[in-house]
Amino acid sequence: MAEQQDLFEFDQLPPIKGFPELRWTNKRPYRSTQYYPAQLKETYGQSDENGWINKIFWGDNLQVMSHMLRKYRGKVDLIYIDPPYDSKADYKKKIKIKGIGNATADSMSFEEKQYSDIWTNDEYLQFMYERLTLLRELLSDKGSIYIHADWHKVHHLRLVMDEVFGPSNFRNEIIRWYLWGGRGKKQWNSKHENILFYSKSDNWTFNYMDVLDEHNLMTEGSKNRLNYSGAMVTTKSESSDIPEDKVLPSDVWYVATINAMANEKENYPTQKPEDLLAKIILASSNKGDLVFDCFMGSGTTQAVASKL
Repeated sequence: MAEQQDLFEFDQLPPIKGFPELRWTNKRPYRSTQYYPAQLKETYGQSDENGWINKIFWGDNLQVMSHMLRKYRGKVDLIYIDPPYDSKADYKKKIKIKGIGNATADSMSFEEKQYSDIWTNDEYLQFMYERLTLLRELLSDKGSIYIHADWHKVHHLRLVMDEVFGPSNFRNEIIRWYLWGGRGKKQWNSKHENILFYSKSDNWTFNYMDVLDEHNLMTEGSKNRLNYSGAMVTTKSESSDIPEDKVLPSDVWYVATINAMANEKENYPTQKPEDLLAKIILASSNKGDLVFDCFMGSGTTQAVASKL
């Protein structure tokens, strides 16, 4: 029996003349990793004919992904991540303690349900660079990756993604806009987030018809807001190849925030709506594909992938 691999090395993209490269203090090349043991925290559902069952691993995602390389290198078809934004905030969850009332969770006592998003530039960028490199290794040749970010670091992340995946594999920068949020009356208020969409190669999955049909899965709030605002998330095609009653998907999305009374509401501070993940999963994966999220937060990616 062949020995199982304990050391994994990564190919580096060749430098491109004239191509800008992001530098930061203490930038370290990430060219190999070793196999780590990982704790399988939970499985869900019943295994299919190939023996696959949904899995949740527990631990530092860098080590968990190093663990996964042995079995899943080049086999993941879609990755969505909602990583830290470097927002300079501590996210805490309100809990109710019997006999005491409301309390703010302590970071050491409730590690699983909150996190700190305070970094120095070099720490954050090195952290993301290493994880994006492993995500590339896990992605299949037909695979796609979506990275959710905002104004804090999206410009840096795009340069890191160009370095890791190659600028030719950049597909879209998607704008997800919303109504809440803002930063006062002395500047234009932030009302959107950014989603970077890259592929592993020039042969990626994109289900055009499923994107159109996905409109039927949107909440009524999302539909009504689109109708009310007049925001064009789709554009009529000028091509005679497309039927007149069809439209082309746009890179500007309105996805309603989660209603406080919605069944999907988990009170996780940065929870993303199921509508958003449904749009991505329907567009960029097929039934039976492997979907992965290494910053799983409230578990929305896993929940939606299972429902679909």
